[in-house]
Amino acid sequence: MMQLLPRLPRPLRRQRLVRALLTLAPGQAVQPTVFDYGARAYVDLRDSTSRGIFLHHSFWPEFAQIVAAFMHRGGVMFDVGANLGLCSFGVATLLPSVRTEFHLFEANPALLPVLRRSIDLQQHGEFKVVHGCVTDHPGTSYFVSVQ
Repeated sequence: MMQLLPRLPRPLRRQRLVRALLTLAPGQAVQPTVFDYGARAYVDLRDSTSRGIFLHHSFWPEFAQIVAAFMHRGGVMFDVGANLGLCSFGVATLLPSVRTEFHLFEANPALLPVLRRSIDLQQHGEFKVVHGCVTDHPGTSYFVSVQ
């Protein structure tokens, strides 16, 4: 059902339509998308930001360009609060011929399976998902997610 959206004329591609389609097929909420410079990732269409990325094929192209300029010889990127990993996946797409490592830190356990599915889509870079928070001091952090 979600494969129909990209075929629709741009004026018909609306968040309201996506939400309506999700009521008909709730099991199709996590969908692959292509965004900035051919980057690929899974997004959760229950989230309005993800719906916008899915519909407009754009996340934050300026960020990817800036970071890729710093990593043009390769390197390591720490994506703290990775969410769906779109920052890392956007940068990796721009660095196909250099050795890059991406460490994606995400505290929300519901996002971890989506991140791992997205890693399977990547053609460049090495990725590691870290379930946890990053702070400026040692200790324990408690994370509560309200669904």
